[in-house]
Amino acid sequence: MQPQKPLLVMEYWFGWFDVWSESHHVFPAEDHDASLSEAGDYTTKYQLLRNVFSQFHCEKLPEAPSLQARRVYEPVIIQKRLSLWESLQFTDKPLKSEGPVNMENSNNGQSYGYTQYETTISSGGLLNSKTNFRD
Repeated sequence: MQPQKPLLVMEYWFGWFDVWSESHHVFPAEDHDASLSEAGDYTTKYQLLRNVFSQFHCEKLPEAPSLQARRVYEPVIIQKRLSLWESLQFTDKPLKSEGPVNMENSNNGQSYGYTQYETTISSGGLLNSKTNFRD
């Protein structure tokens, strides 16, 4: 921490977690919120952040960039498709492990997309995940 300097915040985001079937969580901009909307418009939080930053900056902050015009795009017509299951035939050599390995630690060069986990049940006929499901 630097005396007389703002704390570094690594994450600015839109609000709070919503849980399926519960009410949407809405908080005032002084506790949570994002500085830009999903469309890129400035929000109340943007102005609040500028006010805070200006207190620690000896010069006037630059003007906010102009907002981008919104566009309307034509509908996309899908010409061809490949199902996820059909695409499995194109995968590289599968990673074999004794237990679950998350995508980030699989060392197969995958940095995005889907990961398929598969197992063979050799006895008993039941797979018990012990409620150990993750996204």
